[in-house]
Amino acid sequence: MVGGPTWDQSPISRRRPSAYTASNDLAVQKSPGVVHVVNTMTTSPIIGVVDDDRSIRTALDRLLRSDGLTPEVFCSAEAVLTRERLEEISCLLVDLQMPGMNGLDLQDRLNAAPPHPPIIFISARDDPQVRKQAMQGGAVDFLFKPFHDQELLDAIAAAVAQGPAT
Repeated sequence: MVGGPTWDQSPISRRRPSAYTASNDLAVQKSPGVVHVVNTMTTSPIIGVVDDDRSIRTALDRLLRSDGLTPEVFCSAEAVLTRERLEEISCLLVDLQMPGMNGLDLQDRLNAAPPHPPIIFISARDDPQVRKQAMQGGAVDFLFKPFHDQELLDAIAAAVAQGPAT
């Protein structure tokens, strides 16, 4: 795909976009009498997982870590809103149905105060009206449980490439 992420072909990260690949390179900057060693290691994107189901949070946490991403899990939509520096999160994976504030409510709150991380909805229910509402609200994707790991990873790569919603 032209313009999309380039894929690292190394055996360890066959599925991972090269933008996620960390480098252990150190840059040495020399000036008269002083040597500065700068770590140029890139960090992996932080992916927020918002789901009230602990088993889903745990499974997604493991999947994201296995692909070299940095997950941050939240047990509710309200917990996301209390996080300082939300702009550090590259993408949010948001369950649609949660007690209290649901995923669409969270999307509305985030849209009211841009910029915010791009959102990928995950849901066990196939409701075309709700999906339409989420996508019109700016969601990058809407996946139905159960989904294939690669389908989710591809959606995350697209969301991270897109950048924050404004």
